[in-house]
Amino acid sequence: MPQSDINLILVSHSFHTFGGVFMVPTGGKILKKGSILGEESATKDDRPGRPPFILGTPENYDAVIAAPEHHEVVFENDKVRVVNVLVKPGERENMHTHRWSSVFIINSFPEVNYYLEDGSSTPRTGGRREGVPHWIEPEGIHAVENIDTRPFEGVRIELKD
Repeated sequence: MPQSDINLILVSHSFHTFGGVFMVPTGGKILKKGSILGEESATKDDRPGRPPFILGTPENYDAVIAAPEHHEVVFENDKVRVVNVLVKPGERENMHTHRWSSVFIINSFPEVNYYLEDGSSTPRTGGRREGVPHWIEPEGIHAVENIDTRPFEGVRIELKD
């Protein structure tokens, strides 16, 4: 069997950390690389007005530097950075960026406002679902405000260049 046929991906509905170690629960599904399982597959971007990352943006806009109270690094090496994201009800992040493409799994997706650098907001179109992996290209300066009674919680897996 060719190596590409046995390359598998674990898809899970939640990610947890324990003592700073990134863990995946065993309840996830195993998929062949590139396969699609309808409801379990990655979804399209729900913010078509999402700003692109601009090369040369100052490093201090990086999410874990600009908004550390909402972005916690739980694993990092030279290929990937895994970030827990938590925005409690009523909170608004500082303006920040995500310079790498990422897979984002949002475990709790309340109503939020998504603000652009100029302060304007862009509406959500409904493309994301809780617990479903979501692909995001490098993201320019923005902020999220949680306007709900539930927390905004997720895990962002950033793929370094």
